[in-house]
Amino acid sequence: MSINLWWTGNEKKRIENLSELKEPIYDIEKPLFIMENEAGLYYSTEGSFSSLKTDHAVKLAAFAEPVPMQNLGDKEFCNNYDIKYPYIGGSMAYGISSVELVATLAEHKMLAFLGTGGLTIEQAEEDILKLKQRLKDLPFGCNLIHIPSSAQEEMNFVNLYLKHNVNIIEASAYINLTPALIKFRVKGLKKLPDGQIEETNKIIAKASRTEVAERFMSPPPKEILTELLSKGEITDEEVLLSENLPVAWDITAEADSGGHTDNRPAFALFPAFTALRDKLQTKYAKKIRIGFGGGLGTPLSAASAFAMGASYIVVGSIHQACTEAGTSEEARKMLALATQADTAMAPSADLFDIGGKVQVLKTGTMFPVCSFVV
Repeated sequence: MSINLWWTGNEKKRIENLSELKEPIYDIEKPLFIMENEAGLYYSTEGSFSSLKTDHAVKLAAFAEPVPMQNLGDKEFCNNYDIKYPYIGGSMAYGISSVELVATLAEHKMLAFLGTGGLTIEQAEEDILKLKQRLKDLPFGCNLIHIPSSAQEEMNFVNLYLKHNVNIIEASAYINLTPALIKFRVKGLKKLPDGQIEETNKIIAKASRTEVAERFMSPPPKEILTELLSKGEITDEEVLLSENLPVAWDITAEADSGGHTDNRPAFALFPAFTALRDKLQTKYAKKIRIGFGGGLGTPLSAASAFAMGASYIVVGSIHQACTEAGTSEEARKMLALATQADTAMAPSADLFDIGGKVQVLKTGTMFPVCSFVV
C-alpha cells in the first residue's frame, strides 16, 4: 500500500529544466522537496510534509534530508579527537603545514598536523610551544615521518612530542614499524578500574599498501616491545596492555597524492583497506576506522570519499594555496593555476637511497628535470 505525503510551505519554484536542481542538491545544509500537481513539478528547500492533506498542501514526489557537514563520516572519530568536522589538515614537510595553518583549522573545530618533517628539533619545539600557547586545550597534532637513515632522529622527535604532551601524530612514509613509533603508541597505556584501557597517545597512519595498513591494524610487534622494554623506554604494564590494541585505530588510505605517493587509484585502494579492516576487526572490541586522502581537491571529490564510507578525509596539497601555509606567494599562484597534467614524479630527497619518489609540480618549475639529471 502506497502512502501519499503532502508538502506545505510558503515558497515553491516551478521546475522548467532539471539543471535548476543542481544548486539546491549541492546545498547539503538544507532539505530538498520535490512536489507535483497537474501543472508540473516544483521544488523547495523549506517547508514540511505530512500524511495529512490540507487546503494548501501539494503532493510530495521526492525528499532529500539535509546532511550537515558535521554529520558526514564517522561521528565517533570526531568525538574521539574532540572536533566538529571529520576533516584533517594533513602534514606537509618543512613547516608548509605551518603554525598559522594548524591553528586556523583547530580554531574551526578541525584537526591539523604540524609539518615537522625536515625541521630541526629546535624549530619543531618552537612551533609546538607557539601552538600550545595559542590553542590552549584545542586539539592539534604533529607529523612523525619515517627517517630510514637515522632511527635516533626519529626517536628524538617522539621524545619531543612526549615532553610537550603532543598526543596525536600523523605517521607518514612508513613501510615497517619502528621503535620510535611504537614507543609513542604504548607510552602511557593504563588499565582503569572498570577494566578499560586508557590510551594516552593516538596515531593516525597514512598508508597506500595493504601490507603496510595491516601492520598498523595489528598489535605492536613483540620484538620491538622487547627491545624498548630492555632499554627502559616503556614499562611491563605498557607492554602487556599493548598486546590487545592495534598500533592505530585510524588508518588513512592514501591514494595518488602530492609528495610521497604510490600513485594508487582511489576506487581500488579504499575498498581494499575496508575489506582488510573487516577481516582483522574481530580482534578488537572497538572499530578500526578508515579515512581517505589523496586527490581531494574539490567538494565533489570529498563527497565521493564519504560516499565510499570514509570515516574522515585528509586534505594536504590544496592547503598550500592557503595564505596560512608556510610557503611563498609565488608557489601559491603556481598551485592555483595547476591542473592534473601539471605534475610529475621525481626522486625523493629523504628516501633517495632506497629509490623513493615524490609527486611534484612540473609546470613552471625545473624540479623534476633537474632532479633526474643530478
